[in-house]
Formats: sequence, structure tokens, C-alpha cells
Amino acid sequence: MTNFSRLSALKLAALVGVLIAGCGPNDGVQELADGRAAYQAGDIKKATKLLTKSAALNPLNVDAFVSLALIKIEAGELDEAQGWIAKAEALSAGDTDVRQLSAQIAYHAKDY
Repeated sequence: MTNFSRLSALKLAALVGVLIAGCGPNDGVQELADGRAAYQAGDIKKATKLLTKSAALNPLNVDAFVSLALIKIEAGELDEAQGWIAKAEALSAGDTDVRQLSAQIAYHAKDY
């Protein structure tokens, strides 16, 4: 192997390593976990930001929608809570927890 090809092989290996390190899954799972942790720590603004990002990265993530609905209920933002729980309901028809949260939102909004 010549010096040129050895150097090229090293550059290629380094480039592949960098690409692999930066190509982790971006499915919103980490944002969901971090958002829940921020919520538990009382940082509602950070939790909302992370959970919204999780929902955007994975629009099938019912857990992110439910978590956002809960935050909005606590903030008294019932219209937004209803929007988030409607998305969860569309994805998980018949899920008892989602239906119960939807009923809770309707009760608070006096929409019954």
C-alpha cells in the first residue's frame, strides 16, 4: 500500500466514523424522555418545547400528544389540550387512557 492510498484509507475510515456517529435515530424518543424529565423537574417551558419537538419528529407518537395535553390542562389552555388529545385519539381509537383524558378536558371546558 502506498503512502497515498494508506492516507486515503485513513481519511475514509475517519469520515465513515464521523458519519456513523452523527446518524443516530431521530425518532423523537430522546426528546420525549427529556421532555418528561423536564416536566418532572418543573420546567414546563422546556418540557413543552421538547415534547412538541418529539411530536414533530414522530407524528405517530401518542405519548408525546398525551403529555402535551396534560401540560396544557394544567396551564388552563383547554383548547390546546383538546387539539393534542384529538391527535392522540385519532391514532389510538379506543384507548381508555386517551378517552379518559379527553373526557377530563371536556369536563374542564364544560363541553358536555
